[in-house]
Amino acid sequence: FNPVALNINNSTISGYAALYFKAADGSKGSAGSVINVVNSTLEGINNAGQDESNSFSTIMIEDDNIKINVDSTSTVKATTSNGNGQCIVGFGNELVTSLISGCELTFAGVIDLDGEHTSYVGCSSYQGGIGNNTVKFAAKYADELEAEGWIVGESTDGLVTIAEEVAQ
Repeated sequence: FNPVALNINNSTISGYAALYFKAADGSKGSAGSVINVVNSTLEGINNAGQDESNSFSTIMIEDDNIKINVDSTSTVKATTSNGNGQCIVGFGNELVTSLISGCELTFAGVIDLDGEHTSYVGCSSYQGGIGNNTVKFAAKYADELEAEGWIVGESTDGLVTIAEEVAQ
């Protein structure tokens, strides 16, 4: 995407990434995009060969100030079958050379992790964590988020905010 305001209603989007917010590289990049997902399904499907570099995310973010609101009637899936990783949302990759910041992501709907190496949030080694971004999930996923290693805040309006990954 270049910067967009996009409403996804009553739809299904699937692929290696359902939404991919590219950094500026010969284009303006995606900074400033606002996406609203209502009564829809977003699915990232990772069927690539068994190589850790093939790990990816249903929603891939490489730029600043991305706002995504997934309502309570929607589903976000991460599916993998070949031993690679697939996350609901990923921040950065080896090509992103500065910290991503200012993103506000809310996942009020159903989260479906299907496969041994699926997870809620993935951050490139350069990103090192969520940083200056806000990520919220439906409160019913608090225990799973903590088991994945995230510090989970108190529930507010049925949502929990993850703060940072706990050192393992």
